[in-house]
Amino acid sequence: MRWTPLQKLSISSGAAFLLLGLGGVVSYYFAARLTASERIVARTNQNITFAYRIIAGTQDADRATKAYVVRGDSLERNALNAAQATVEDAIDAMNRASEENPRQRQLLGRLAPQVAASFGEFRATFAIRDHTGAESAKKYLTRESMPHGVDSLMKIADQMRMEELRVLAETTRRQSATGQTTLRVILLGTALAFLLTGLALQPMRASVAARITSQSAPADN
Repeated sequence: MRWTPLQKLSISSGAAFLLLGLGGVVSYYFAARLTASERIVARTNQNITFAYRIIAGTQDADRATKAYVVRGDSLERNALNAAQATVEDAIDAMNRASEENPRQRQLLGRLAPQVAASFGEFRATFAIRDHTGAESAKKYLTRESMPHGVDSLMKIADQMRMEELRVLAETTRRQSATGQTTLRVILLGTALAFLLTGLALQPMRASVAARITSQSAPADN
């Protein structure tokens, strides 16, 4: 079966519009994936910041406790309270942002009890300093059997930071690949759309228009 020029025109026009529509759908799909990747990257960067806050807050609490043992300055108690609030807020934020990362939630499950125990040790040291003096508080703080050392917390917090860096690197790699695929799809779709549009515009040529008119004239009678 030979197609008439009018049929070819109809097919070319329909194919061009269909291709443009499919290109829009595919572009939307990849754009949505890029947007999702950007949200993951932003969340991961926030979690890295929170991990640093946990490390810094615990270190600040440790310094405040040691300073209070030596000097007994009440300002160090305020520093301990501020550090604990910072660490707890950071843990809560990471807990909300890590629902889809089992590895991170496992690390948080290990970290949260140790943070609570460590700050309990810090506050116990403050109380001993208040009631029995600096020497007793120093012995309590530096005893070998202290179950929850700052170094242990730092190790877990650093593991959490490294986990977020891993997620960030993996997401960035996927984001780059998705972006490249999106560009290829858009370029290919645009090229094919222009080609089909050129075929659809062939009737604008006088010779083609005359041929279509001559072939369609008997059908109109």
